[in-house]
Amino acid sequence: MADWEEVKRLAADFQRAQLSTTVQRLSERNCIEIVTKLVNDLKLLEVIYTSDGKEYLTHQEISKEIREELLIHGGRVNLVELPQIINIDFSHIEAKANEIVKNDKNIVLVLGQLIDRYVKLLFFVRIFILP
Repeated sequence: MADWEEVKRLAADFQRAQLSTTVQRLSERNCIEIVTKLVNDLKLLEVIYTSDGKEYLTHQEISKEIREELLIHGGRVNLVELPQIINIDFSHIEAKANEIVKNDKNIVLVLGQLIDRYVKLLFFVRIFILP
C-alpha cells in the first residue's frame, strides 16, 4: 500500500511541476558573452558601440533613434546634437543620416540639419491653419 501512496504523491508532484511556471533568466555576464560571440567570433551581428562602451546599437536601431529624435524635435534636428542624445560617435550619425536622406524623399539634409518635410508641414497646418 505504501508503494501506491508514493506513486500518487509523485504523480501529484509531477502535475504541480507541469502546471507551475518557471522563470529562467540569463545573467548579464552570459548575455555579454553571447553578444560578444555573435559579434566577434561568428560575425553574425554588426553593432556600433556607444561612446561610453556600455551598450551596443545595431544599424537599424541607430536609424530608428534618429527618426524618433526627428519627430521629437518637430521635424528638424541638428546632427551635432544627436551624438550626445544617442551616445554614439558623430561619424556614425552622419553616415546614417545620409542613408536616411537617400532612402526617404520626405527627409532632407540642409546645413547639418535633418528636416522632415512632412512633419514640418503637419506642424505648420496645426499651428497656423487649425488653431
